[in-house]
Amino acid sequence: SRVVALSSLSSLDTTKRHVAGFAIQMATITKFDREPEEVLRIAAKALDVWLDPICHQCTGRGHSGAYGAPLVLCKPCGGSGSRRYRLASSEADHQFGKLLLTRFDEKVEGVANAMRKFLRK
Repeated sequence: SRVVALSSLSSLDTTKRHVAGFAIQMATITKFDREPEEVLRIAAKALDVWLDPICHQCTGRGHSGAYGAPLVLCKPCGGSGSRRYRLASSEADHQFGKLLLTRFDEKVEGVANAMRKFLRK
């Protein structure tokens, strides 16, 4: 159902193109020396995690059970409710993916702040 929902987003293709361009730009700035295909693969995984951050096993609850049954912590997320992810096999590649996730959050925060300022006026 997650794949169906994501594939039905009309803006997803445009978003993927912009994220790809941004990832190539960040790879150049940070001197992340990988083939463009590898950068794009990491960027695609980062976008997937960023768009859908909750654990798929427990649907973000961090546990299973309840209603008289014992609560059992979700093993895949360790009870956090958030997806555990590995963006690439090597540590350097994974760290580049985490950098992209951080930059996504920073950009969204910047837009949210600008919208708050605009709406206050």
